[in-house]
Amino acid sequence: MRKGAKDMSEQREPDKIIRAGGREFRLYLEYDDLVEHDVLLYPDFEEHPEHTDEGRPFRTAADKGCPQYKPEAPGQPHSGDCGCCGWFYREEPLAIIGVCMCDALRREQKEEEK
Repeated sequence: MRKGAKDMSEQREPDKIIRAGGREFRLYLEYDDLVEHDVLLYPDFEEHPEHTDEGRPFRTAADKGCPQYKPEAPGQPHSGDCGCCGWFYREEPLAIIGVCMCDALRREQKEEEK
């Protein structure tokens, strides 16, 4: 553990809280050897999908975009991520975590019961 880092087993206050889709995401800083400074750790929704109570997927702005991409402005090319998609809803301006509002990607209630 680097000098000054807190033991992750200790309870500590989050470094940032983001609200999205009726949930609160508590984010923590962790040292990243690659960039040599602390970075916020965001949930990996691509690897571990999570959904709102209505079945809509949580996403981060940096998540890989999909074929349902909807440009925010007419003629806008696909950016390759969710952050510029018109389906990506953020409760807080420029928040990294949001909810995909595309009905094609909404999880059906029947799937939840499996």
